[in-house]
Amino acid sequence: MVKYVDMAAWPQRGPDLIFPADMAPMLAIVVHTEEEFDWNAPFDRNANTVRHVPSLADFQAVAERYDHAPHYSCGYPILADNPAVQFFKPLFDEGRATLGAHLHPWVCPPFTEDVNNKNSFPGNLPESVEREKITTLTNTLTPTFGFQPKAYLAGRYGYGPNTSAILAALGYEVDFSVAPGWDYRRHDGPNWRDHSAMAFFDAQHAGLLHVPHSGGHIGFLCKAGQRSLVLNEAGASAIMRLPSIAARLGAVRQARLTIEGMPLQTMIALAQALYAGGVRLFTLSFHSPSAAVGYTPYSPTESARNALLIKMEGFLRFFAEDLGGIPAGPDRFYAVAASARDTMLSQAA
Repeated sequence: MVKYVDMAAWPQRGPDLIFPADMAPMLAIVVHTEEEFDWNAPFDRNANTVRHVPSLADFQAVAERYDHAPHYSCGYPILADNPAVQFFKPLFDEGRATLGAHLHPWVCPPFTEDVNNKNSFPGNLPESVEREKITTLTNTLTPTFGFQPKAYLAGRYGYGPNTSAILAALGYEVDFSVAPGWDYRRHDGPNWRDHSAMAFFDAQHAGLLHVPHSGGHIGFLCKAGQRSLVLNEAGASAIMRLPSIAARLGAVRQARLTIEGMPLQTMIALAQALYAGGVRLFTLSFHSPSAAVGYTPYSPTESARNALLIKMEGFLRFFAEDLGGIPAGPDRFYAVAASARDTMLSQAA
């Protein structure tokens, strides 16, 4: 068996957290709450409008029908827009949503780096620049909403060698940046393809919990959301297009719990596979501009946008009724993860 060795080296993983087999799975709705920009165009510091925010009300309503308080990981442009702030503030104040930080470097000051593909991944930035941007974002979120966020999501899942230390120093407790099943190397980003979707504490900063985006692979050559056979795709398989052939045959397919671009049945199959493999902390994600028509490839029309709502409701119903799952947010994730870690330590003593 040929295994990848070129995986994202950060964050450095502690042991996968083992939860009781009969523990009810928990789900956080993680919204990449960000500016509107052309996903097919070069990155642009001036593409920073957030006109779509009021359209999130429909998605918020679906979440609340299933007792979820969505987790809005907010980027800097949200904070510069008073109508957007006024939309979110009562949700946070009333406990109907939770607040996190989401860093798109090209639209978050200080603006010292070149705007290019490599620098769009925060973890690729020099330590001082990444630290200044996360600090600026944190110090703007805190007075804007009246409390400090404790959860972080790197833009483009761009975690780097300095990110854990920066987050720990700023008091963050939960990170949602790991993206199992996805490989961003061709864009100068990290390779998460063969990472597990299991939650873990940072090996270097013990108080920092990493809850990956729920993703991985499904198919008859997969088990528990991971590939049983991992090919060297930089070699012969790239030439022979084996990954795409494997997907068409149903052997190995990338999947993520997102309402964007994933059929509901694929999401359900992934959730079942991850649950069977021991995952108990799940995320359901989407990008906030998809809530309105015309801002992302996933909602080009009103009917496509409404289909996202229907898919979201379908998955929340499945998670509650078929998987026996319950709503959760970063605080609850941290509490159960810390308990699981303590149990594992006591058993090892």
